[in-house]
Amino acid sequence: MIIRMIRGAFVLVTSAMVIPYTVAIICNILHGWPQCRNKYRRALSPKKVFGLNYVLLQMLRDKSKYILLYFRWKNFYKNADPRRLFKNLTYGRNDCTLDVYLPFERDPDANLPVVIFVYGGSWSSGDKSSYGLLCSNIVSDTQTVVVCPNYSVYPKGYVDDMIQDTVDSIAWVIENIHDYGGDKNKLILLGHSAGAHLATMAILELLHDERLSVKPSFKFQPVWGQMEQSAFTEMELSAARAHRLEDSSGSSESFAIVSENGSTADQSVPVLMELTNPASNLLTTSRNSDAMQLSFGSDVMQSSLNSDGADESFLDLGGDSGKSHMNLEADERTSTAAGFGDVNKNAKDEQRTDGNVGDARSRSHSGSLGDDEEERDDDSGDNDSVVTVRPKDIEKHATLVDMCKCIKAFIGLAGVYSISEHFQHETYRGIEDVSYMCRAHYGEDHFARFSPKEIIRSLGRCLSLPVMVLVHGMNDYIAPMSSSLSFADALADISACVKVKVIPGCDHYEVCLSLMDKHHKYYCHIMNIIMETISSASAS
Repeated sequence: MIIRMIRGAFVLVTSAMVIPYTVAIICNILHGWPQCRNKYRRALSPKKVFGLNYVLLQMLRDKSKYILLYFRWKNFYKNADPRRLFKNLTYGRNDCTLDVYLPFERDPDANLPVVIFVYGGSWSSGDKSSYGLLCSNIVSDTQTVVVCPNYSVYPKGYVDDMIQDTVDSIAWVIENIHDYGGDKNKLILLGHSAGAHLATMAILELLHDERLSVKPSFKFQPVWGQMEQSAFTEMELSAARAHRLEDSSGSSESFAIVSENGSTADQSVPVLMELTNPASNLLTTSRNSDAMQLSFGSDVMQSSLNSDGADESFLDLGGDSGKSHMNLEADERTSTAAGFGDVNKNAKDEQRTDGNVGDARSRSHSGSLGDDEEERDDDSGDNDSVVTVRPKDIEKHATLVDMCKCIKAFIGLAGVYSISEHFQHETYRGIEDVSYMCRAHYGEDHFARFSPKEIIRSLGRCLSLPVMVLVHGMNDYIAPMSSSLSFADALADISACVKVKVIPGCDHYEVCLSLMDKHHKYYCHIMNIIMETISSASAS
């Protein structure tokens, strides 16, 4: 009996060691070993091995809930009505494709708002065919035209290619959406996870010329915003601002590190907001340069339940915290400069071969915003724009600023807005070496250049940003809720119009995939946010 117990314990201990290490070795073979000295010791350290296995078990648990949904969206996309879904329309300079979804019944003379959905996938996976149900539900509930583009995920492209594809998809919509009954002047960008990051970066790229035109002496005054809370239980949230990047990445081409007047933006001004909700339960938000804290009053509020028993409560941290839609009167300008993420294509091929992350190198894109040829703008004074070409026919093609004016709102679902903070979170989980995020962003030295939060903080001035609506699930362990809260904090510091919607109990996948199932408990919450945003954007 004792011998059997010893044998059983030996088998158990051996399995607990062999299986996790086998899984870790397979993952590193598939995704690449760490590019550093002692890479095997690093990859096979107990912390990383068991952290990686824990993350894989989490993903297996969460994604197994969507097996039936997987077959549903596959079947929907394969058998979709060709009168409602136009598939694989080519756009942009990287020969990507997009889909256009139309309502069942529509007035041919009506110009409908247009939603551009940018899916997520850790900058390395995903396809528009997986989001047919989501786009179809948005079309039917909001009576809009929905466009879902593919983009150049890693290793086909790097993050600057993905941003370029997003800009190109916006350009395609502006030039062609009237053929499908859409209004090019009423665009709403909707992105999930990495897609929210790319959509935000695309907006900032379109505002490149305006950022250069704003006077460096402009001083903004923090505004008092009003937030409202609906049906929420007693709690206290504390979201410390994640480690803020203060220093330059060392790249002279980066506009995301220092202010355009050459100095770091002043971030020491505190913003204090005292807000109430319809039930008179006090919500106080205290924001300074170090922390953002949300504290709720002592009264416990009962969450309203829908007919299915689902909790319909969500926290609205929003309001018009300083509408920053400046009307800048300037001469017509064309898109300028060489890309901030530009690198030599040969160097890219070398990087993809050996997995090393090198310094950013100069590279020129080729392609077009439309179907006409374009010429390069070599007379550039600021080498920080991802858009590298400009149209010959200025009258026919919109400038970048004009394109941005067409975007009335942005909705980010569980978005990543600081690459360095997200990398720290991946490091905490033990998956930073097998994640493609670092490689897709050219390594840690270039994280700040592709981080919307760091770009906004470095400017320290007002921009003509659209309405920014940030939606996040409170149970999101992949992209923590602090990502949206800290980005909202940065936007409020420049008096942007930002709204934050925090959904209790919702995780990273549910905030997006719930939109595919009308019976999901979070479907009504998130769809109502989208509908309200579209309605308000269409009325403006």
